[in-house]
Amino acid sequence: MKLKRILLRYHPPGIGLECVAEDGEQAEVVHKDLPPAHEVGNLQVIQQLVTSLLEEETLLQKKKHEKSLIQLLGRLYQIDTSEANVDANAGTAGNSSSSRQHFPEAAKVICVGFSGSNAVYNGSIGTITKVFEDKKTKYEVTFDQSGTIVKVKENHLLHVLNDGFPYAPGLLPLNTRVVIAGLRNHGSLNGTVGRVVDFTDANPNMGESKSAARYEVRAVDTGQLFRVKPDNILAALGPGEDIPEELALRLEEAGPASTVQYKVEKPDLTIPVGAVVELINLRNAGWLNGQLAEVLSVDHERRRYEIRLSTDDTIKKVKAENVQLAYSPGMHGQPGGQDPSSLDNQINQPIAKGTRIELCNLKTAAALNGERAVILSRDGDRYEIRLELDGSAKQVRRDNFKVIAQPMV
Repeated sequence: MKLKRILLRYHPPGIGLECVAEDGEQAEVVHKDLPPAHEVGNLQVIQQLVTSLLEEETLLQKKKHEKSLIQLLGRLYQIDTSEANVDANAGTAGNSSSSRQHFPEAAKVICVGFSGSNAVYNGSIGTITKVFEDKKTKYEVTFDQSGTIVKVKENHLLHVLNDGFPYAPGLLPLNTRVVIAGLRNHGSLNGTVGRVVDFTDANPNMGESKSAARYEVRAVDTGQLFRVKPDNILAALGPGEDIPEELALRLEEAGPASTVQYKVEKPDLTIPVGAVVELINLRNAGWLNGQLAEVLSVDHERRRYEIRLSTDDTIKKVKAENVQLAYSPGMHGQPGGQDPSSLDNQINQPIAKGTRIELCNLKTAAALNGERAVILSRDGDRYEIRLELDGSAKQVRRDNFKVIAQPMV
């Protein structure tokens, strides 16, 4: 028997190998089942599926069929395969297993692509502590926050750069592969793999603080667009992949690693009791970045502020480098710190189209508290808004948002 052509089957996913006898008169189709679409979310998984097919099916040869298989599976799962790395000089499938590259021990990785009960692992960052090299490579991963040790298949991992820390806002070039992580209000998006399509820096002329910067990310599997804080974006690579050339150049230009990592110098504790601060640069509690809080006390010895969050009145202690002054009593009209009475307490006055707001005091949709949006129009006692996170439109009452920046005139 010899292979005549490869056929594609959409429902359920699979391929058919149309074979003919040596005399060319009798034909038959060998069917190979493939995983459902929700289990195949990126190019890396497609390449692993192709490798498995080449290893399992003697009718397929790496040199002749690898490229066409990747293209067919890309069409089947609607995933861009233009970046596939195919070795045109490779030998047959029998040699592919030994030539495959894996994540090394001690690599910092992030979990992606889990579904069902395992979806809780998506976006979790950990370190590879052991590699199990077999037909479907698995890794022992120790998670950073909990210390939990789990075994994870290679298709559910990506290597995160910068030791799992976000890079400085705006450093990532367009088309960089990234993973969303550290979201609390929209935890289901953690582990989403995407590409950077735009970056919007904070505009101090509109009273915006540094935390207003956003990346626009297009999800690889759905094509959906998300506007995400730099704190929640991690650059990622597949096994054996090199850092993209443009990113490598930017890192070289940025200088030592200390200037690249999203860190700040330790400031003096000059913020007074009673002032309102904005939380910044939090890593383990990244969902709190951008939240406002009142300073209750100052611990000079431990370099911490005791604060009360404006969203739920909870009291926390934070490091001095994780807050910046929003406004203090008697502070009016200064960049990055408008007195709320000048912008936000005028409940009965209409809010102009284009005004940037932050949602608060929502009960039935509490997960949206803290998210930012733009005013589109007013309809009676409600405002139509567009969320910066995913671009969706919603209607909210005036007491469910606070103004953070007026539209540019």
